[in-house]
Amino acid sequence: MMAEENEKDYTIYHDLTQKLKKITEEPASTNLVSKIHGVGSKYLHENKDSVTGLIKWSDETEKHRFTDAIWDSAADHIAENYLKLEAGDIKKLKSKKDPDGMSLFETMISSYLGGVDKKRLFEQIESLEDLSAENLMNYIEPIFKGHISYRHTVTIDDKIKTHEQASGLHEYLKQVKKHNPESFKGIKIPGYKGIDTTKNLLGQLAGKIPYTYHPHKKETYEVK
Repeated sequence: MMAEENEKDYTIYHDLTQKLKKITEEPASTNLVSKIHGVGSKYLHENKDSVTGLIKWSDETEKHRFTDAIWDSAADHIAENYLKLEAGDIKKLKSKKDPDGMSLFETMISSYLGGVDKKRLFEQIESLEDLSAENLMNYIEPIFKGHISYRHTVTIDDKIKTHEQASGLHEYLKQVKKHNPESFKGIKIPGYKGIDTTKNLLGQLAGKIPYTYHPHKKETYEVK
């Protein structure tokens, strides 16, 4: 259904939002989680205490080994399945260092993980409790969220490039809040502050927009 006469057409922003919401469910995302979880589970099985079933972080060395293992599994998966890099290319990138002493491979892959390199991953999970089968996903989450954030950014950047487009997106988000007050309860949408701020705002709010909502179908509004 197209917008009514004299009503702005928000379809492009609705379609963009729907695309963002589906990214976490796509095979490229779910396969990444499966890969990391498999490596994490194997590490836990091989190193856990036989009585408690836990890996106790008695020292940082063990935690660094685990962090490196799950980060490397994500990196190899992205390199092979997302970037389609050949084994020789991966080896070359791993052998070269950037000015900070990090391999070019880690520098490159961290950008596809939303800036989460090995050091940052360790910092994010440093305060987590001893590793168990029940809390393994808490360790995987920073990597997964980083990659989803990267994919969101790329998707939004592809569609929102001008002030006119960003201003339209801002108006769309205001309409979404107006039509869905319960879903957006306690959330304020500030005045338009430019392209980057508006794109960031969409990234933060996309997950709160009901799947069933369409800006030009009143039967989908929380407030009819």
